Amino acid sequence: MEQQRDAYGLEWTVSARNDLTQLESAVTSYLASLPDTPDILTRVTSGPSPMPMALAMQAALLKMSGDPRLRPALTEALGTLQSHYREMNARELAHMRALELWAAEYLDEATEAYEAILSEYPLDMLALRFAHYLHFYAGDAKALRDSVARVYPAWPRESPWHSYLDGMYAFGLEEAGDYADAEAHGMAALAVEPKDIWAAHAVVH
Repeated sequence: MEQQRDAYGLEWTVSARNDLTQLESAVTSYLASLPDTPDILTRVTSGPSPMPMALAMQAALLKMSGDPRLRPALTEALGTLQSHYREMNARELAHMRALELWAAEYLDEATEAYEAILSEYPLDMLALRFAHYLHFYAGDAKALRDSVARVYPAWPRESPWHSYLDGMYAFGLEEAGDYADAEAHGMAALAVEPKDIWAAHAVVH
């Protein structure tokens, strides 16, 4: 395996040239709440040298489903990820540790682990989205807002994911009672992606 650097300066462990492109497609699909996310991830996790962060994303989505019938699939994805730990970089190892905590139901510790990743890598969209989910699951409106607020200034406006960042920020602002700012960020997100459910939820509220 080798390291590839993305447009945000983050390094990813890959075995094939198009692994990172496939993962970025899966992230975009996930942010847009499209149904093909699992199929895209399968393309980079089913071979003999699966992309570690695709496995991490796959495991996180299985955990988020809350369906106990998917526990064996979650265990398998996490186990496969753990078997590749020697090939992973420091950020990916931190993701693995956060997932281990999450899978074991140490939710506060898992949330802290994702926030620690963001403190060093504010442009890590997967860490941000997983932390966002855990803050929402915990019902912590202030943390939901502040997690995005801390990384928001670091994100380039030209990023194709910036509208989803606005949608998440709008949702956190709305949940925390900052309605004017929530509407502004929500409308900015919807102007780019009208089907963004986080932004729509914030604006409707």
